[in-house]
Amino acid sequence: LGVDGYWINSAYQFSLLQANLLVHTPWITPGGIDWKLGMWPTLEGAEVIDPAGNLFYSHSYIFNFPEPFNDFGVLAITHINPTVDIYTAVSSGQQTTLVPYVGDNNSAPAFEGGIGLNKLFGGAVTVLASTHIGPENPFLAFGQPANTHLNYENDIVVTWTATDKITIIGEGNYTLYSLN
Repeated sequence: LGVDGYWINSAYQFSLLQANLLVHTPWITPGGIDWKLGMWPTLEGAEVIDPAGNLFYSHSYIFNFPEPFNDFGVLAITHINPTVDIYTAVSSGQQTTLVPYVGDNNSAPAFEGGIGLNKLFGGAVTVLASTHIGPENPFLAFGQPANTHLNYENDIVVTWTATDKITIIGEGNYTLYSLN
């Protein structure tokens, strides 16, 4: 929606994965705040868009359907200390831009955020709990404008590096699509 689409006459298309301005502000907290302005891959999920970064080359069902691929807006990652990171973002929604009717199907913003816990249990465990809340229905649902129905996409990923050759990843999802 407004990012890319149908650049060539084929079922296979080019897609822009991310385009953003990164800024690190080293004040307020000991670790500072990292800012992203533009488009970034979503916080939700253990898998990444490029399959080379995943355990298996194919993607899971949960990756392809309820999880967003990317967001467009402003993201702040506040490094409270070496263990705790707070993620806060305001975006135009999933797979879209800031332009209503060209990109976004409504003029309502979405929220994405969460908490990251790093280097737990001697550095072997990390946890990222995140959520995306916003009006993401691509149509007028039951005669009502698309921006009146909030979707809730919640995700938690726990990564345990058991040894230098064994890493175990667990992911839990709770998604609610609101129709009224």
